[in-house]
Amino acid sequence: MWIASALATIVVAVVGLCVCAGLLFRTLLPSGPPYDPGNKSWQYGEDVMQNHLYGTLHTLDTIAVCTDAMESPVNPPTPFDRRAAIAGCRYGEWEYDN
Repeated sequence: MWIASALATIVVAVVGLCVCAGLLFRTLLPSGPPYDPGNKSWQYGEDVMQNHLYGTLHTLDTIAVCTDAMESPVNPPTPFDRRAAIAGCRYGEWEYDN
């Protein structure tokens, strides 16, 4: 009898932990769409992918290619947000593929 009670307690605890972890993960996710029409760095990253990088990708890693391209950008917008530019570059590649 006590074994069934202990197992039920363990199951309830595991389910509770999973629910709490899921709720915490959901609140930590960024809200809203990743694209911001006013973000010049994002647009710059998209333009770099569409105009310069896409034809050279073939089987290369998109993250590495975009990161390398944003290491020394040519005529970047001011202020320049490197993370947004890399995200825009990766999104530009996704747009082409889908």
